This record gives sequence, C-alpha cells and structure tokens, in this order.
Amino acid sequence: MRFKKIIICLLIILPLLCLTGCWDRKEIEERTAALAIAVDKDPDNPKQYKVSIQIAIPFKVAGSTGGAEGKDGKQTVQVVSATGRTLNECFQKMQRRLNEELFFGHTRIIAIGEAVAKEGIQPILDPFRRQPDIRRLLWPVVVKGEGVDLLTAAPPLTQIPTVFTMRLLQSGISMERIPNMILGDFLIDVVSPNRQPFLNYFHIDKNEVQWAGIALFKEDRMIGQLGPKPTWDLMRVRENRNGEELLVEFEDGGFVFLTLEMIRERNKVSYDNGKLVIRTSMEMEGQVNEKTTEKICLPLISSVYWNRKWRKY
Repeated sequence: MRFKKIIICLLIILPLLCLTGCWDRKEIEERTAALAIAVDKDPDNPKQYKVSIQIAIPFKVAGSTGGAEGKDGKQTVQVVSATGRTLNECFQKMQRRLNEELFFGHTRIIAIGEAVAKEGIQPILDPFRRQPDIRRLLWPVVVKGEGVDLLTAAPPLTQIPTVFTMRLLQSGISMERIPNMILGDFLIDVVSPNRQPFLNYFHIDKNEVQWAGIALFKEDRMIGQLGPKPTWDLMRVRENRNGEELLVEFEDGGFVFLTLEMIRERNKVSYDNGKLVIRTSMEMEGQVNEKTTEKICLPLISSVYWNRKWRKY
C-alpha cells in the first residue's frame, strides 16, 4: 500500500517538472540582432579597431514589398560603428547607443578588412571563439579595402545586404564553385600543423558585391590572394570539388574554344619519407557544354589543358 502511494506521488510530481517553462527566456523583440560584423583598422588611430555591425530594421523589412523602401537595401538596415582597443570595447560602446541588448545569435558574416587580415587576426578571433552566441557555421571573409564596405553595399536583388552575400556563398558552395570555409573550420586550420587556412575574398564596387577568389594565410596572417581560376584548381586538389567550367583554348587554325563541365575528380597524394615532396595524381571526368568548331579532337583536350593551363599556376 505504501509503495502504491509512492508511485502515485511520483506520477503527480514528475509531470510538474515539465511545466517549469523558460524562466530565463528573452523575447526577440527585446534584442538587437547583428546580422553581420565588420572589423577594420581605425583610420584615426591604427593601433585601434573600427568595428561595425549591420542591424535589420524589422518594420521597414516587413513593409518594403515593392514600395520605395524595398528598392534600396540601405533603407532596411542600419550600420552602427565604434572604435576601441579591443572588439569587446567596441561592442560595449555600441551597446550604449542601442535601446536593446546586442545579440550575435543571428550573425552570419564576419567581414575582415584587408589591412587587419595582413596584420594578423588572432586578436579578433579570441572574442568570437569565446562568445557563446557566435555560430561556428558563419562565414568569415576578407574584403579588399575595408570590411565595412560589405555592410554598406546595397545590392538591388535583396532587401537586406547580408542576405545577398549569404545567398551568393550558399549557391556557390552548392555548385562547388566557392569553397565552404566556415568559422569552425578556419579556427581548426589556424592551429593545425599540416594545413594553412584561407578565407573567401570579396571585392566591393559601389553596390556590387563580387566573389574574387580566396585570401591565403600563414597561420593568422594574410600573405597573398588567389583569383577564381587558381582557386578552382586548389579546390580540385584539396577538396575534390569541381570548380567552374573549364574553357580550353586551341590556337591551331585560329582561336577556337571548348567548354568542359567537371562532373567528378579523384586524386591521390603520396609523401616521400623525410622529404618535403608531395605528388598528386588526378583523374577528372566531365562533359562538353560548348565548342566553337567541329575540328576539335576530344583526345587532345587533356594534353592541351594540362600543358597550357594547369602548369601556369
């Protein structure tokens, strides 16, 4: 009888534990969500950082369907900037000017100015590594010039500029034309003894946002940059990804061209003991998407491409 009472009490008490609710919840309306972060050098004091965040204006985004506000991405977002010796000092200065708590759970892009990247980004990686709201799946990128240019650009195809950059990266990654370097993978590569990291590289021309290849790093310092074509070759060797279509040029009998779409690649890397030598053998399969003459002989394609194109890089 006593055991039965204990069971009944447990059946009453245990369901109550599921009704406690979210005692520490914070409503989304009580937060200021930063969609993107830009880190640059302070133009007035090179020893300090200039940090900018892009914030969406909810009521303008919701009401800009075809109206005047929807024609310009700058109408639907606000860019807030602050300078300081560290990133957290910049965030604290921004918080004093915002009416709600700054929240980084929706941040998808970290735009790093080229000057900061060349100096070394270890000082700015630490707060992102420690901030629990920062997602490891967001994309850090390097911007030619200043990173804030990516936040102030207003591509006409979307209401929110950061969404355009996100879609550009997502579509390029799905088509295997842009490498998928997220924050988590970059943090691993920075400390890896056998891999050097890289980040996607962007050019900003007024309101046009363009992917321009990758920025190469030695540990945490940017040491160079590769354009789209050598980036695709690197992706084929390092990641077994197709890259963009190959345009093969034949000079015999005039300038004629052949366009190849890669379907899959297979490569093997072998190491010599005690020697810094890496041999890579690669097999590629593709399909012909275009050719400007019927005189092109398919067996010549591989020799022409490898002799004239691959060795160039």
